[in-house]
Amino acid sequence: MIQEIFNKSDFLKELDIRIAKIIDNLKEDSPTNVKSEIGQFKEFALRPGKRLRPLMFFYSYLGYSGDEKFLSDVYNLSALLEIMHAFLLVHDDVMDNSDLRRGQPTLHKIYAKERSQKYGENVAIVIGDIIGFYSFKVLSQMSFPNITEIINTFSECYINTGIGQLLDVKYSETQNIPDSSVPFEISRLKTSHYTFYYPVLLGYKCAGLNNKEELERIKVFGENIGIAFQFIDDYIGVFDTALNKSMNDIVEKKMTFLITETYSKLCDKGKENFRNLFLNDKRDKEIDYIKEKIINVGIDKKIKEIAIERYNLAIENLKEMALEESVKDFLLETLKDYFEKFSI
Repeated sequence: MIQEIFNKSDFLKELDIRIAKIIDNLKEDSPTNVKSEIGQFKEFALRPGKRLRPLMFFYSYLGYSGDEKFLSDVYNLSALLEIMHAFLLVHDDVMDNSDLRRGQPTLHKIYAKERSQKYGENVAIVIGDIIGFYSFKVLSQMSFPNITEIINTFSECYINTGIGQLLDVKYSETQNIPDSSVPFEISRLKTSHYTFYYPVLLGYKCAGLNNKEELERIKVFGENIGIAFQFIDDYIGVFDTALNKSMNDIVEKKMTFLITETYSKLCDKGKENFRNLFLNDKRDKEIDYIKEKIINVGIDKKIKEIAIERYNLAIENLKEMALEESVKDFLLETLKDYFEKFSI
């Protein structure tokens, strides 16, 4: 059974079919005068992306069960994870006033064409809310025997993600630079839990399993791979302009490990200068100064070392997990492909 459906390309095709169907059902149940906005959200959700969260969930379920009985619900829950991701991206783009998402205009910019910027933002926020609430309705109608436990786990995922986002906002709008426990906690909640831990945990729960030791292995794997993933992204956000992020993290005052750890290594006078430059609007000269300080105290190297260390811990833990071997091999290869692109 597992070998027959263990095909990433086929899964991704079916995933998009399920995403479209779920949103079409919402559109069909909605008043005529809001169908257009829901249709535009569907187009947004179906833009090409990594689909990492549904992949982690789907192959977790296959690796722990492979039972065909619930496969349709597993596909639909995979689709819900991507739909929820799209909804959170819509809200993220409003908060950041972003113009582009996946190479195309952000959803609130599309809505804004009808009337105004404020109108576009308001519609995007409300559409995101509707999509989120509807996703819980769809989930509640699934036939897993432990559906209450699955809904609880699904809810925990987005509560923790929201708390991580709140911390990110709070510490990006402050006049102080916190210690490095803050970016670790934000990475744990926003990346580890949201992208890795909860998708794998949901697959395990949908398989009807509940072993204490395996739950701990899933947690250790998810938290370590998530921090590694986030720290790589933070490094790219400052130093890899070829990927077109062009120092956005510095401009947007993101309290990443690069910033908090660099700040902690400076003398009192250096801290004052660094803080004043980082927390205010910056030109190219100020951005270059901040990058230079990160390099001078060696945090550019340290963040890569931590990312690789966490990656290795996650991989060792993944090898010990009770997943079916072909699924385990797929996950190992998927993660390896990403991390090999990160030059130590």
